[in-house]
Amino acid sequence: MIGVVGEIFCRLNTFSNNDLVRRLEEFGAEVWLNDIAEWIWYVNDDQLQRMQLQGTSFSLGAFDARLRNHFEHKDEHALLSVFQQDFRGYEEPDIRETLTLAERYLPPLGANGEMVVNIGKAVYLANQGADGVIDISPFTCMNGIVCEAIYPRVSADHGGIPIRNHYFDGTRSDLERDIGIFLELALLQTQQSGAAHPSEFPVRRSPPTLCCGTIFWMSQSADAIWIVEQAKGLGFDLCGVARADKFPELENTPDWLARGYAGEMKYLFDPRREDPRRAMPGVQSAIVCLLNYNSEHPFSTDAKFARRNGEARGWVSRYAWGDDYHSVLGERLEALNALLRERFSEPFEARVYVDTGPVQERVLAKYAGLGWLGKNTLLLNQTLGSYFFLGVILTTLDLEPTLGEKELPPPDLCGSCRQCLDACPTQAFVEPYVLDARKCISYLTIELRGSVPEELREPIGNHVFGCDICQDGCPWNRRAALSALMQFQPRSLPSRQENATEASPDSQDDSLLLPRLERLLALDGENFRDFFRRSPIKRAKWRGLVRNACIAAGNSGMGPGSAGYARILDCLNRLAACGDSIVAESAQWALSRIQ
Repeated sequence: MIGVVGEIFCRLNTFSNNDLVRRLEEFGAEVWLNDIAEWIWYVNDDQLQRMQLQGTSFSLGAFDARLRNHFEHKDEHALLSVFQQDFRGYEEPDIRETLTLAERYLPPLGANGEMVVNIGKAVYLANQGADGVIDISPFTCMNGIVCEAIYPRVSADHGGIPIRNHYFDGTRSDLERDIGIFLELALLQTQQSGAAHPSEFPVRRSPPTLCCGTIFWMSQSADAIWIVEQAKGLGFDLCGVARADKFPELENTPDWLARGYAGEMKYLFDPRREDPRRAMPGVQSAIVCLLNYNSEHPFSTDAKFARRNGEARGWVSRYAWGDDYHSVLGERLEALNALLRERFSEPFEARVYVDTGPVQERVLAKYAGLGWLGKNTLLLNQTLGSYFFLGVILTTLDLEPTLGEKELPPPDLCGSCRQCLDACPTQAFVEPYVLDARKCISYLTIELRGSVPEELREPIGNHVFGCDICQDGCPWNRRAALSALMQFQPRSLPSRQENATEASPDSQDDSLLLPRLERLLALDGENFRDFFRRSPIKRAKWRGLVRNACIAAGNSGMGPGSAGYARILDCLNRLAACGDSIVAESAQWALSRIQ
């Protein structure tokens, strides 16, 4: 039994009566479509309540309102009397009962309209023993949005009964697929909870009709829905499932490699990256999880960050401010993998990857419905922008994809915008959607093991690890949601001096948000390993980070009289004489720029 609530005109709309209700019944479910007249009873009751608050309960207007309400009820009872036997056990509650049931979830004096009626009626249906509730609302209606935010709590309070919003406009939906998934969840919930309908609630279908009829095949879709819910419960912001197929974007990989755009990143030449089916024997599905790392701190493009408090500062890419994302995501993915083992009894294989496997996560994420590939080659999401990490579980389980057979991935919403392309100081984009990694600041400061080409040193600016410029310039990141995870907030370097005074440079702010170049230049190999053991920065190695700090110092514009100038010169002179030829040459270049 599925209850249907929602906007009054939606219940009368073709979508609900001809499509939604008809398809529910075709799948073997029975539908309780809520009384359209309840809106009349709500309006009448609201009018009487307002008169009571205004002290006009005994006015002529109040008498007229009561009289009208009485005769409207009488007319309805007369119309329904011929169907009395058919509706036995399906009696509609009095409007005051509906509103009272809603008070637990909505303030009686602050909320009004159909949101109150729908929440109250959903609770009533759950109490009556419905197996699920569907709310039909317009996509742009506040009532539907408010109800959708409250329904998870209603569901939790009533044994996990599935409650789903179906928007009849403004969104694309494979209605038949969505209804099948919903009914399968309703059936599974009823079976798992062992719930029984109240004796007064007539069940007019037999359970075998629903089990072995039209929707049993939807169990795979229910599994995918369950996986997404479990992923969100583990802290992921989004999750989707895709087939492990060779998607069109992967066919461009050989040409991109042949042009030399991969630089020294030899691992990108692994042929398994061109087809996820080659990444793991028997793989059928990819579970893609997304974790937001965005924070409220300024973007690198918001101001000139080469100096703060007069000192030369570097820029560390946003994703590397906190803990190593490989560990943060990896722990969550392993936990999800463990839950898969509990749910699926049949033998299966699964591998967890966080930038560690021969897969192109961005492409899998696109076909899992998580976003589109932007002109800067990164995955973009309309709500989260691009400041997020992706993790993947490849598995031999045959899971229903998040996107239905007739559904396309999210559309490309970059339009005519070129802000990411034009903002790149090294002109690393050959064209929209094509990156020459050899010119990318992230590649130059992280992956490149040798010397940075001299013509690219000045455009690097003060970047010492990675680059956010093409993301900072993206309009979708200007409105993106923030992460509350402390693991991705800027960590600080420990002081070198146990007894540092307040005036000592080592006692000053050493956050990885704008780290002092002097501090980075003073690092030795042991310091580097200790400080960055659990940080993404360890990938650059000591040579790479100090080389980058030298270049940033050379671009700092420092001169005699600048804060810390003498100490920076001392560091650079020491490094210029060190045994590492790459670091020494970079330090000599920096000295030639600021002496």
